[in-house]
Amino acid sequence: MAQKVILDVDTGRDDGVAHAPKTYLKHASGVVNLSRFRDMDIPVGLATDGVVSNNTLDILEQMRLTALMQKSLSGDPTLFPIREILEIAFCGGAKVVHRESELGAIIPGKLADIVLLRQDGVHVYPRHNPAANLVYSSRASDVDTVVCNGKLLMRQGKLLTIDKERVKREVSKRLKRLGQRVPGKRIATYPV
Repeated sequence: MAQKVILDVDTGRDDGVAHAPKTYLKHASGVVNLSRFRDMDIPVGLATDGVVSNNTLDILEQMRLTALMQKSLSGDPTLFPIREILEIAFCGGAKVVHRESELGAIIPGKLADIVLLRQDGVHVYPRHNPAANLVYSSRASDVDTVVCNGKLLMRQGKLLTIDKERVKREVSKRLKRLGQRVPGKRIATYPV
């Protein structure tokens, strides 16, 4: 079901859209027609929103959902081809936050974040089109190496700068305490 979105766009402003399709699906808030923004030259980037409304914070999943939802909404499987989805994923965020001169491409003079994905999982076979595999088949669990602004953060799937077990313990501890502040209340409730 498409939701009617009222656009209040002032042509004198630099508007942009942070698109978080999993959140929209989870909350049954409709499907955003990105063609309207594209036709108005409004940049679109991907977003994951927050863990309460998204759960996984998986940007690869957001990319896949964006492609599939736009095709379904339009009834046209040729709309939002792989090239355009990758443009939204790789460059869209930089455009939305007006930092194209610093971000959005791996070229001299720009900040570089690089993510290397494993391509040996059954879910990425056959590998006849790596770009299609990236959009439609890759998962967050495929992430092998992450470099942000020249700093190695993950290698061979292992976080190098964060003690994951310590973070999990701390989150569990804080959630218990937060739950005690408001007896009988949860941070988030979900319909059955």
